Amino acid sequence: MATPSSASSDDVSDDEMPTSSVAELTITPNSKDDAINGDQKENDAIHQRRSATHSKLRAYEAKRRTAYESKLQSSSLYWHAFRTLMHDSLLETQKADLLVRGWTSASRAYGASMTSIGEWCIDGKGVPITEVKKKKKLFDATEKQQDVGVDSSASSASMFLPMNEKRGPLATADYFREEKCGSMIKNFADSAGNVSKNYEEMVKYMDDEVLPQLSSLLDHLKSEVMFTEKLGDSIMNELETAEDEVCRAWESYYNTQL
Repeated sequence: MATPSSASSDDVSDDEMPTSSVAELTITPNSKDDAINGDQKENDAIHQRRSATHSKLRAYEAKRRTAYESKLQSSSLYWHAFRTLMHDSLLETQKADLLVRGWTSASRAYGASMTSIGEWCIDGKGVPITEVKKKKKLFDATEKQQDVGVDSSASSASMFLPMNEKRGPLATADYFREEKCGSMIKNFADSAGNVSKNYEEMVKYMDDEVLPQLSSLLDHLKSEVMFTEKLGDSIMNELETAEDEVCRAWESYYNTQL
């Protein structure tokens, strides 16, 4: 049989057991709430940090895009200005080359005409005969007349023909062989020959010294302009393409975050 003391101890133990169970039941929900609240606070803190970082990134990208856009526009303007300058330089060099070639050609033609004048190779209209075949034909005909022994008075009579009557080149070529031609006429014809020599020297200098250097400069400038244009256009295209890709990447990031 149980004693009172043992009974009382049993009663106490029986009374404590439900009390501890109730205590555990009341503490467990509070612990879960605290854990949930802690997780929520941590998530909120992470979200705030991400929002702050996102805002900083947006601000950075806005500054970067504005600055880079300005630099890209200035680079494009500088490049187009330099490209125009290269084209103008090439165009001026081409014009200079054509001008010098035209000048040389005109000087050559003028020298040949003055040579023909000095040789009395002039047709009935006073136009110098510069073609080699016609000049040779004229000289051959004059030599044949001398070999046959044509009277000089017959040829000299051609000098007194009416102005409206045409003189043949053969009669004109006999002028310088007439003994009646004064020293002034002879000196005038000789001066034409001297002028032709000066023009021949200038043409030779142009052909040997000026035109080769100018042609070499033109060819070199053409190749340099073509190479520089291709390189510059490629760089500008790559810069614009890279900027477009960066902008699209940021837009994709914005859309994903939103």
